[in-house]
Amino acid sequence: MAALLLGALAYANVDGNPLKIEGIELSFLSRAELLAPAQKKPEPKAEVSAILAKAEESENADAIADSAITAEPEQDTLLVNFIQDASDRLMAQFFGKLKAARDNALIRIAYFGDSQIEADRFSSILRQRLQRQFGGCGTGLLPIFEPSDVATKLSLQHSGTWRKYGPYGGLARLPKDRYGPLMSSFRYLRVLDSMGKPVDSIPHGGWISFTPPKAPLNLECSLLYAAASSTRIRVNGKPDTLSAGGIEEFNRHPLSIESGKKVRVDFSGASPDFYGLDFSCANGVTVDNVPMRGSAGTDFVKSDVQRMARQLRALNTQLIIMQYGANVVPYVSTRKQLEWFHSQFLKNLKALRQALPEVPIIVIGLGDMAKKAGTEMQSYPMIEQIRDAQRDAAAEAGCVFWDLYRAMGGRNSMVLWHDAQPALAEADYTHFTWRGAQLAGNLFYDALMRAYAGQQMEK
Repeated sequence: MAALLLGALAYANVDGNPLKIEGIELSFLSRAELLAPAQKKPEPKAEVSAILAKAEESENADAIADSAITAEPEQDTLLVNFIQDASDRLMAQFFGKLKAARDNALIRIAYFGDSQIEADRFSSILRQRLQRQFGGCGTGLLPIFEPSDVATKLSLQHSGTWRKYGPYGGLARLPKDRYGPLMSSFRYLRVLDSMGKPVDSIPHGGWISFTPPKAPLNLECSLLYAAASSTRIRVNGKPDTLSAGGIEEFNRHPLSIESGKKVRVDFSGASPDFYGLDFSCANGVTVDNVPMRGSAGTDFVKSDVQRMARQLRALNTQLIIMQYGANVVPYVSTRKQLEWFHSQFLKNLKALRQALPEVPIIVIGLGDMAKKAGTEMQSYPMIEQIRDAQRDAAAEAGCVFWDLYRAMGGRNSMVLWHDAQPALAEADYTHFTWRGAQLAGNLFYDALMRAYAGQQMEK
């Protein structure tokens, strides 16, 4: 009864003035304060304007001489998170090859990632700026076929009989998990009837048709595949043969192309494993975009890593970049889950380092990601711990690490990237827009070039 009386007095006391009852002074909230919803302390917002300005400034810069690249971060910006361990011996070797690439055999960078790098996002700006600085042309390796909802840089039509295989994202897997340098393989299949039996009246074959990207006259196109003893092809109607030679079931067949003119390749006979198309020059540098939708960077050990390493050597791959996180953050909410991810990511990094001990690996940490918390969009609670797990795994495996989360502004920065005009992040607050990915890619390129400049200064 006393509690009800006090409650009634509190509600009736509109202004919240103290009341005295038998010498005891009681304080109450005002009615407005009592009825107002509880206010949470607002989440801090990142400051990203200086970061975006620097990224745009970098994008507009022309190719510059080595001596003009500063090795020191500019202290008047927030861009202080540059590649760690830039003096590492393997990175020094890579930078030496990069400097001489214009006049030597083509060197490649394999850029692995999740859906964040689909459609050549991130990797395209890196390729463009490296080729402008160190020579080279073309888009590098491209898939011979992708499911229709996956955007690629190549406008490609196909016979509808193709299937993609891989150890990630729910793809069908091959026996012994033998895949190509794009962490996938492609085959054309027999046409089956309603009972699942091959239709004998329809020959075993398939075709692809594509228009090569506009590029210099020295752009070369090759078809990459495994052993193909019984496969016949026709290129724009002209008979040709796929040779069965090569290095460890890794073959390259040149295709005659003209810039902007459509090419059709018809295949007949049993399908070998195809790995993709290569558009590149004989010299300079290129970046191979390898998006693995649905992957957390923990699927490499599900494949024949040693076999893939031999393929990457045959392609003269001199640097590996790994950018994952979009398929990790939403599913890690406990310490146990975090420790499991760290152990699995470390296991994969070590497998790659052991298979390719001469090739440096740069791990690009996850970017900020946000979800709704009450009425606001806020960074995932454990995103920094997941970033730390990636960084720690990279250090333990002897890899280089670059902190994208910090580079883009840290906690809640994805909200500001999304709210920018035009938007730099998609409505899922996870993926960058094309423009956002270009700007974030500029931040990484600048970090890479500062590391490069630091190596040149030490000589």
